[in-house]
Amino acid sequence: MAASGEGMGLAIKVADGAKRAKHAVSIELLRQLGWISPTLAETLSDRYLNVSPFVRLEVLGELCMA
Repeated sequence: MAASGEGMGLAIKVADGAKRAKHAVSIELLRQLGWISPTLAETLSDRYLNVSPFVRLEVLGELCMA
């Protein structure tokens, strides 16, 4: 990503390659840098940061360290 005419660019590397982290970081950085408006940031968040209805959010086990 780059800001046209500002001589600035932005690169993001997520160690595990997860899109959920990449989208969240990208949207927040763009908002903080003022490259997108808060309204656009909210719109993008609504589109890209929702948990899929197919994701099971339940505990399947625990690891206890003795």
